[in-house]
Amino acid sequence: MTWSYRRAPGSLSRGRGAVAEKRDQYLPLMAQGLSNSAACREVGTNRKTGNRWRYGRKVVDRSGREHVYPPITKERDTGASSPRFLSEDERIVIADLLRAKKSLRAIARELGRDPATISREVRRNRDPRTGKYHPFQAQRRTAVRRARSKEVKIRRARS
Repeated sequence: MTWSYRRAPGSLSRGRGAVAEKRDQYLPLMAQGLSNSAACREVGTNRKTGNRWRYGRKVVDRSGREHVYPPITKERDTGASSPRFLSEDERIVIADLLRAKKSLRAIARELGRDPATISREVRRNRDPRTGKYHPFQAQRRTAVRRARSKEVKIRRARS
């Protein structure tokens, strides 16, 4: 499966990716009573993508692990509890700009972040096989890392 993160020049506000914009346009259309097909046609995305946004989905990878992608809601939980952490939208922008062959420093300037933050994010979350940066995978990995129990660290500190 391939994802498209490209932005049309001048069509989106600074700091937002095309996928996030379409997703944000999709919800109000569905709330107005449009069918999934009509809302997707209006937003300019595939009908299957609309179904995935609406109902979520479950994917089983080659190793048999199950990945659950929840449906989108009005207020998306990006997992960033503070501005200190990168949001999903910022990760999408990083992917857009990497595909546009922008430097890490240029990406950092665009997002108003330190270049080391962008470098660390890309290094930690590149696909080990292809070397490509996938923002949604990066968001999931970050959530998993943050959710991990810190008991081991606490026990080490006490001993």
